[in-house]
Amino acid sequence: YKRQAEASRLASEAEIARQALVDAEQTLQEAIAAEQAAIEQGNMPTVYSENFNNQDDGAFETVTGSPQLLAGQLHLDPGQDSLAMSVLDDSELPQRSATRMYATIRADAISGVDQNGFIVFDYQSPGDFKYAGARAGSDQWVVGEAVDGQMLDVATMDEAIAQGSAYGLQAWIQDNTLTLLVEGQQKLQHTFDEPIDDGQFGSASQNARTRFDQVAVMPLHAGSDDALIDNTGDPAAHDAAIDELF
Repeated sequence: YKRQAEASRLASEAEIARQALVDAEQTLQEAIAAEQAAIEQGNMPTVYSENFNNQDDGAFETVTGSPQLLAGQLHLDPGQDSLAMSVLDDSELPQRSATRMYATIRADAISGVDQNGFIVFDYQSPGDFKYAGARAGSDQWVVGEAVDGQMLDVATMDEAIAQGSAYGLQAWIQDNTLTLLVEGQQKLQHTFDEPIDDGQFGSASQNARTRFDQVAVMPLHAGSDDALIDNTGDPAAHDAAIDELF
């Protein structure tokens, strides 16, 4: 009897877990469908975009390091600091909740420095922010937070990352949850213990010289180009659609 009861309990738990996966997939497909409908209606919900082609850093403000605008890109160089960071002036962005930030990042292979680059979100101060991006030098996608100035990775995924190559990163923010996508494919998801949607967005590198381009901030699941969720595996279509944001 005890074995039957245990088997029944395990079967019930397995069914609950299966249904949770089904529900999660349905939610994602509904979001994709909503975005596609918005595309067909001609809605482009980007609330801020910058490609630096005018050699102007737009709404970005330097926090630490010595950023430079070169060849239509924002080059982050820590200079005498260990951290290089620029954040978006929040007055340039409307009130928001569920949001995503897109950026193209190149972590250059330069002797004597690390290779990494991060989208910054929930920025409160130079020692209090959260980040998502690439540690190309160690072949890891990461999500983390800075506590008292120390950057701590809270979620990681091992995968080969080509140093110096351009990667389109997205940070999806909803309530306490951050989802990191690379070239339209989900890599990591992490739920924090506190809301993460009330700070500023930005870009950062840690002991590294990193190039940023094609930065866009937009509502999450409010309609956008289909490249932002790339289920087709078509890199050319993905790149062409991203270009339409700028």
